[in-house]
Amino acid sequence: MFGLEQNRVSLSLHNDLWTEGFQKEKHRLRTILHAFTPPIEHIGSTAIPGLKAKPILDICIGIDNLSLFHQFPFKTLQHDQYHRLKNVQLDDRFVLAKFTDQTYTNKSVVLHIVERDSTTRSTLLLFRDYLTNHQESARLYEQLKRSLAKQFPTDPKAYTDGKKAFVQEILQKAGDHK
Repeated sequence: MFGLEQNRVSLSLHNDLWTEGFQKEKHRLRTILHAFTPPIEHIGSTAIPGLKAKPILDICIGIDNLSLFHQFPFKTLQHDQYHRLKNVQLDDRFVLAKFTDQTYTNKSVVLHIVERDSTTRSTLLLFRDYLTNHQESARLYEQLKRSLAKQFPTDPKAYTDGKKAFVQEILQKAGDHK
């Protein structure tokens, strides 16, 4: 149901269990991060009904300020198999991943820790909501993802980079619909 080997790009048919899996993770994370009272949102392709996706849950967690990230209960998160991806250095977020076992080769969940009132969080939610409500755009996005997955089955960065122009186009459309 969840998990994809590192350095692999493979899409799965949409699975309604992704929503259930998100709800379980949300409950667990809400308990672990209760002191931060963060909004916890299902984002990415697994959050969009009917869309093929890499079988990895993407979750957005909003905190008041990124400086608070260093106060997270990391031991508890590690006990729950979450680990910071130190090779992912982004100015607008911190990224943690959950792995399916101790070999750390199969990622099942990615946490995007962002500022609650940031453009980053708004953009992630806007993209998800637009594709959820515009089936033709979602279909075109899926076609692009299938093509890129075929072209870059062992290069997740190239796969992601190949989606950037489409994502920007959707965000422009979605901004016009506000």
